[in-house]
Amino acid sequence: MTVTIETKKRIAEDWLHSFPQLSRYQANKFYKIIGPVVIGVELIKLPRTEEYRPHYVMYPLWRANLKQCLDAPIILSEFKNNKNLQYNIPYESNHKDFQDAIFQAKSQRPTLISDRISYKEILSEIKHYAENSYLKASPNSYWQALLKEAQLIICLYVDSEEANAVLKDIRDVDWNVAHFKNNGVDKAIWIEEMGNLLKQCDSVLSQIRLNQKDSKICKLPYHELIK
Repeated sequence: MTVTIETKKRIAEDWLHSFPQLSRYQANKFYKIIGPVVIGVELIKLPRTEEYRPHYVMYPLWRANLKQCLDAPIILSEFKNNKNLQYNIPYESNHKDFQDAIFQAKSQRPTLISDRISYKEILSEIKHYAENSYLKASPNSYWQALLKEAQLIICLYVDSEEANAVLKDIRDVDWNVAHFKNNGVDKAIWIEEMGNLLKQCDSVLSQIRLNQKDSKICKLPYHELIK
């Protein structure tokens, strides 16, 4: 039986009502801006079923334009139940898991319901994702490098001296050159670009500010990172 549009809308409204700190970006995507990143909840339909799975997401705001920023998340992570299993929530019996999923989402990602978020909390979320998601199987991959890049830019955004430590980490890792090449990136050039970020901080911050003001997201709830 095909799930009606009205049912999906009702479920989306229930999620949005449970997270008043977020605002609707698209039908099943609810976001807020936290300084240089967008965070929020996405309800992703599972293939070949009439079920959905709620995810926590984090997107960068330092790429060349908003489309590039929202094309590839820094974090895309399922919420887990108390058995550490992903949720597969049927649209037609949403009530069975809904309240538990809301509780776990707020417990696992307190940044979703907080208006005061420190940059260290965001760094911690990225580090946890690097060490506990599927990416942990390839610690020297280009995908892991992108997480380090995110940590570096967030430190620069709040003018933290930790940026130098993150850059040292980047230079010390024995990165997988082949994986960089498979993604169309030269490892040596990328490392040089990371070093240049410290010298071009104003340019990075200007791009973040530009994306924050994009008409598609400028009305989302906005909070600055706390140093």
